[in-house]
Amino acid sequence: MPLASLCCPGQLAAGGVASLLALAVLGLAAGRSAAGSRIVYGACMLVCAALAAVALAALLAGGTHAAPLELGVGLPLGRTLLGFDPLSAAFAVIINTAAAIVSAFEVGYGAHEREPVRVVPLYPAFIAA
Repeated sequence: MPLASLCCPGQLAAGGVASLLALAVLGLAAGRSAAGSRIVYGACMLVCAALAAVALAALLAGGTHAAPLELGVGLPLGRTLLGFDPLSAAFAVIINTAAAIVSAFEVGYGAHEREPVRVVPLYPAFIAA
């Protein structure tokens, strides 16, 4: 059974973004050690790979669009919809695949930082943005 038919891709994407924001908070505490930074960067790699897989499943689903998820944030008298059309799914695949590759590189490279707490908490928040 394809991933896109299991549940709403918008809900999975929102869960991935929430996971990245939670990793930013975890990075504040765990970012002081080399092992903590490896955990944060490795988790970012897994989340980004999962987001790329969700976007790819939505892209391959073609015209079968799930209803977008409406978020309670945004401008007054406006609404924020989180979902995938073919163009946004293609961009999400490209961006999340690149973020997963960079995160895999950071697992080894980030261990050599002199002050990892300056970068580790901001990295998942930057990806979530």
